[in-house]
Amino acid sequence: MNIKNGAFKSIQDNRDYEFVGSASTPFDWNKGFDIEEELGFKIPVKSQGESKSCGGQAFSYYTQVLEALYSKTFEERSAKFLYSQVALPGGGSRGRDICKIIYNQGSAREAFLPSYKDGKPLSEEEMVDTSNINDVVRQDAKSAQSISYENIKQISIDNVAIALRDNKGVVIGVSGENNGTWLTAFPTPPKTAEWGHWLFVGKAKLINGKKYIGVLNSWGDKTGEGGWQWIGEDYFNTIASGYIAVWEAWTMVIKEVDEKNNLLKTLLTALLNAFKK
Repeated sequence: MNIKNGAFKSIQDNRDYEFVGSASTPFDWNKGFDIEEELGFKIPVKSQGESKSCGGQAFSYYTQVLEALYSKTFEERSAKFLYSQVALPGGGSRGRDICKIIYNQGSAREAFLPSYKDGKPLSEEEMVDTSNINDVVRQDAKSAQSISYENIKQISIDNVAIALRDNKGVVIGVSGENNGTWLTAFPTPPKTAEWGHWLFVGKAKLINGKKYIGVLNSWGDKTGEGGWQWIGEDYFNTIASGYIAVWEAWTMVIKEVDEKNNLLKTLLTALLNAFKK
């Protein structure tokens, strides 16, 4: 498989809200977490084909999961809607840029802006084309618009698992290399950062007594275990080409049924972040 560099570090912005993992209840690794158990069904696996649209794929997984939890119905969200508006020259994307699209515009349904043609993933050229994003598509996107997004600045497997439990998902940026393990269920940490990739985190559990998060890739259902792969704590502790191998993480909220609890949570997060500044 020709793996391309699709993920780039976001430019630092001190205005970002920080996910305060240390203030939350510690994650229960013996219990674990599985978003598919929360949903009651398996998430359809996406395929980005030869495009560099992993950011749009990962975040559209996340928006469709959150919207399904809120509305109790599942509709696939468009990776093209998100990726096409933030794609960098030469391809790839930054996490914050996509978070801002979801916050300001929302996340359109796949039926309104397909990421496939004749059953095949769109090419990079087709994925970055914004000419089909009309008023109808933009109106549809508002059905899955976030009310907040947060940067997990203290990246660890525990804080990612806490954010997964609390906000029902995380998107992480990772470095990888072509070491022959990235199509298996257990990719091994890179020695050299050959490329960057965005992944949706939807599971966390102990495997043989060690901590792992489950990520849903966008390389089709032949990858890993039906599209899912397991990233261990050793990946979080690996330095590749001068950077930690898991180098960015974002979590967000679209809607909550209990508006009062959501308001309190938003106010608490704002106060904690204001105090830090």
